Amino acid sequence: MSNKSNDIEKQDNDGWTPLMLAVLRGESERAESYITQGANPNAENNIGETPLWIAIEEEHYGLVEMLCKYADVNYKNKDAATALARAMYQENTSIIDLLIENGAENSGPIIRFDNEERIYTAMCKEYSLGKRNE
Repeated sequence: MSNKSNDIEKQDNDGWTPLMLAVLRGESERAESYITQGANPNAENNIGETPLWIAIEEEHYGLVEMLCKYADVNYKNKDAATALARAMYQENTSIIDLLIENGAENSGPIIRFDNEERIYTAMCKEYSLGKRNE
């Protein structure tokens, strides 16, 4: 007999959990079910992606919204990057706004992807210190 809690947290060779796979596939109900059963919403895969990051990358707005209820929106991965940094990198203003509305803070100017450094300041000249100028 398997332990359901362990199954929910089990990572494959690339560090992906069932929650991450559900997020990747856009399966909102399944993802939330995994979380309510004890899956860690801040777990990282081998390259430092969390479920929230994956939802941002795939532009699953509804999943980002749901994950903001459970995940630490200011969680820094192993490279010290945040979900807000990821959304800013993608220039996805609707997700940037959603993250800020849920308490995300602009925590630093350097973001690392694929061993490159990209500097960002006020993304699209609309953002300053994590707040959108109206």
